[in-house]
Formats: sequence, C-alpha cells, structure tokens
Amino acid sequence: MHKPKLASAAGAVALALVLATGLGAGPAQAQPDRLAQDSLAQHHVVFQIDQGNGFTQRIVLNNVSNMLKHYGPDLIQIEVVAYGPGLRLLFEDNPNSKRIKGLVKQGVTFSACANTMNKMKKKMDDLVDGARKVPGGVVQIMERQEQGWAYIRP
Repeated sequence: MHKPKLASAAGAVALALVLATGLGAGPAQAQPDRLAQDSLAQHHVVFQIDQGNGFTQRIVLNNVSNMLKHYGPDLIQIEVVAYGPGLRLLFEDNPNSKRIKGLVKQGVTFSACANTMNKMKKKMDDLVDGARKVPGGVVQIMERQEQGWAYIRP
C-alpha cells in the first residue's frame, strides 16, 4: 500500500515543480507575480503609454531614465504599461528596443496589455525581450494605484 502513496507523492512534487517553473505554460521561465512589489524600493511609479507616436514614446523613456538617475534603481520600482497604440513601444522592431532592453536590465518592468495584443494579433515573440503580458493595461494601472503607486501619463 505504501508504493501508491509514494508514487502519488512523487507525482505531486513533479507537478509542483512544473507549475513553479512555468514549464507547463510555455517558456521555461517562472512568471513573476504581476503585482509583486519590491519591498526595498521607497518609491513606486507606474507610467502609462497609450500613444503610438515616437515623440510620446521618447518622453516616457526619458522620464523613466530621469527617475532612475535621481533615485537610483534600488530605491525606485518603475513599471511602464503599454496598451492601445502605445503597445507599439514594445514591438521588437521599435527604434527604442535597445533602450528598453537597457532599462529592463536596470529593473524597469514593461507590461503589455493582453487585450491589445489580441486585437493587434501580436504574440510575445513580437515584443522586445523583457516585456511581459498583463491581462489588461488599464486594469494593471488601476491596481497599481490601489497599491499606492504614483501614476504618470506624459
């Protein structure tokens, strides 16, 4: 009788590992909690980008860079939420993609609206490395505000 219990325990452990690593749902990376907060950061700010023009995209990226310079990456948690035409900021072929990758390395989160991705027929492979998908851009922004994050819309 002990063998079936061992087999089911081993199966449960294997399932837990698959779920923890995200192996059952695509790439072999665990997906971070989309609303997790950096407990060491003293400041939290969410930026909205809903416009597809390059001028507004550069303003958002300049604002993000300026905040990182002012506070340092350890004291501020920054998330840029892109939806509607603003999703174009996160396209791999966007002229700002190298800059975005650099900001990701400094801890900035770039979130893409799943609703917009579906309407534009875009997949994660179409987005710049480091971008992540959230269920809805406006939902993400609202929930960040409910957590006490500062909200900026250039």
